[in-house]
Amino acid sequence: MIAIEADNKSLKGVLPKNYANPELDKRVLGNVVDVFTNMDMSDTEASKDLLGRTYEYCIAQFASYEGVKGGEFYTPASVVKTIVNILKPSEGKRVYDPCCGSGGMFVQSVKFISEHAGNRSNISVFGQEANADTWKMAKMNMAIRGIDANFGGHPEDTFFSPEGYSKDDFRDPEVFWAEEDGRYWMLVAAREDALGGVVAKYTSNDLKNWTFEGPIYAPQAQYMLECPDLCRIDDTWYLTYSWDCVTYYAVGESMNGPFAAPEDNILDGQGLMEGNGFVFYAAKTAQWNGETYLCGWLGRAALSADSGIYQWAGNVVNHQLVRREDGTLGV
Repeated sequence: MIAIEADNKSLKGVLPKNYANPELDKRVLGNVVDVFTNMDMSDTEASKDLLGRTYEYCIAQFASYEGVKGGEFYTPASVVKTIVNILKPSEGKRVYDPCCGSGGMFVQSVKFISEHAGNRSNISVFGQEANADTWKMAKMNMAIRGIDANFGGHPEDTFFSPEGYSKDDFRDPEVFWAEEDGRYWMLVAAREDALGGVVAKYTSNDLKNWTFEGPIYAPQAQYMLECPDLCRIDDTWYLTYSWDCVTYYAVGESMNGPFAAPEDNILDGQGLMEGNGFVFYAAKTAQWNGETYLCGWLGRAALSADSGIYQWAGNVVNHQLVRREDGTLGV
């Protein structure tokens, strides 16, 4: 481990060196060493990424064993691949994940570039992870894959709620380049002491230093405005958010607002997670071929019964958003 760290500066202080720990099963450890010692790592097209894929498999199995906790460091590759296919990273771009887990987003981004005849080395990767063990897993994942990444010198959790905001209800960051403003924006679901649930706004010129700009929307209606998202259709801006298993929206003349909710501001969902309501939640927008789509989570009822209690499981559903003549939205 010491020798590997000496040859790979990005792994300094990252690799475990507790192989002499009496609690480790020496037989199992020896079997692991034998597996990799006897593995054919010849440089063929089919085996170039063998070690990386093996590492990803191990992470996936570990996450499955951990159950719910596994979601803290691993998102299924199929989900990450779908996100990357929507984002379409390309050469010369920067990829940033503020909660990068074990780094799956970066692995899939590099794969996407390679599959589209791009130079996998011509991409800037930036990540951040608060959990120390997960941060180390991400560093090892990048080293194995040969991806040059900047995860900082130590695990970090940069953002804390500002003064006057709940320390517990501060989540769901949405980061994007605001062309009209010439800066990066980050929208955060937050709870202000006096206003209740709000969408807070941050701005940045470099994705590293962020300035708090205050709430961009504060309807004083829901406890939280989770999973905020901002999109433009024609000359109108729409702010979508979710609460209690329902996806809502507000309308603004500019991306800075002011935003106001129409009389019927529900895009989908009826709420009542514990009852017989219909669940459509955590929706985000995407635009393709001149159309705008709303992609959200559809809860599954227990025992697949329409009248059952909805659970935190289910499917991803796409709606096409339709702008009416009066500026309101339908799906």
